[in-house]
Amino acid sequence: MRRRTKILLILGAVLAILLVAALFREMFVARLPLPGPTASPEATLIPTPTPTPAPMLSKVFELPIEGAAGYASVSMKLRRGPDASAQVVATLNPGAPFRIVGESGAWWQVETEGASGWLQHKY
Repeated sequence: MRRRTKILLILGAVLAILLVAALFREMFVARLPLPGPTASPEATLIPTPTPTPAPMLSKVFELPIEGAAGYASVSMKLRRGPDASAQVVATLNPGAPFRIVGESGAWWQVETEGASGWLQHKY
């Protein structure tokens, strides 16, 4: 075959393919329903959070200590006065109960079974 004939056959085949594609588009694709317009999203209002009020602090309110009861959590020295250098009256073992009868700074005046004295209340 001649070169010119081959080129014409190829061009004819390409034209036939384009024609079939155009017919397919016309017959099937053009008949598909088009989607309708989409609605615009509505703005969602986000409520402004209400700040939590700060707790009211009172410098004068305290729970009463006198009359409260407690237990020694560790071995504690019961002293004659509210001072670390005061004489040791007794040693409370862990779990020993006591009743608070007074307070002075960082010390509680307590009564136990058979003794009374002062404990540091840092425990």
